[in-house]
Amino acid sequence: MTSAVALFGAHGFMGSAISRSLRETEVEQLDVPSPRMETSARDWETLLASAARHGGQVRRLSAQLTGCRTVINAAGVASATERASNELYGANSLLPLILARACEVAGIQRLVHVSSAAVQGRRAVLDEATEAAPLSPYAASKALGERAVLSVAGALQVVAYRPTSVHGLDRSMTQRLTRLARSPLSSVAGAGTDPTPQVLVENVANAICFVALQTSRPPPVVLHPCEGWTTSSILEHFGCGRRPHRVPPALARTLIGAGGVVGRMSPAVSANVRRVELLWLGQRQDTGWLPGQGWTPPVGLDGWRRLAHGERATATRGSQ
Repeated sequence: MTSAVALFGAHGFMGSAISRSLRETEVEQLDVPSPRMETSARDWETLLASAARHGGQVRRLSAQLTGCRTVINAAGVASATERASNELYGANSLLPLILARACEVAGIQRLVHVSSAAVQGRRAVLDEATEAAPLSPYAASKALGERAVLSVAGALQVVAYRPTSVHGLDRSMTQRLTRLARSPLSSVAGAGTDPTPQVLVENVANAICFVALQTSRPPPVVLHPCEGWTTSSILEHFGCGRRPHRVPPALARTLIGAGGVVGRMSPAVSANVRRVELLWLGQRQDTGWLPGQGWTPPVGLDGWRRLAHGERATATRGSQ
């Protein structure tokens, strides 16, 4: 099993898509159960102290990984509305550190850790810098998890992969977007020509597998490429051609600012305000590393059409 890829979180939303993508390759896949972990750590020093108490878990995981070359960590809590619980930080911060250390002990060549572009918050342009500015407990836990895996030095190649707003057939976020786009509340700020980082889960999974199996060494952080949507076009697509109303940009920013104040008291409110912000104002991102390596999304516009009609997207190699 010298070329096997070990996958953590194979039964989750992202992990199951990665599993399907891996099956399309000739690489053997090993699904490893993710241990449930909790921690009261909310900062780097406390996280290190918490990890020091889990030496036995590091040894057990490293034994399970013997013979593998690559590990993909898709485990974790993926809810942006989650409160700052010990379970959230255990899954998104402590587990990645324990897993990275286990990979180091087992002699793994590469660890691809599935993070989130949410770690950069409202950054004007999303990029592949390691700096983080999280806006929610979820994003803060993911940012701490990134720091954890990237702290492991030595022969282990660690990549923190950052998907943006990921859509899929079973994703509640996609279902909410569809309802909004088909309702009278569908709206954009200004002309609606700003880019918005909305992506398909099938494309993200394929890109993660590409990074995991790449022969050359990837950079420490890889951002998922933009799939070409604007604030208006994404709503028109899921609204079956219904044009969104236009909101003056100044008014949109005022409402988002007010919502942000209220959101400080509730992660759920904060997450919904952030989703509206992305739909109204969008967010730019740089090209990143992947396109320069020849990677292109396997699922194009036809896959997005299928998703808008409640069907699973399939690879068509199309474009917007």
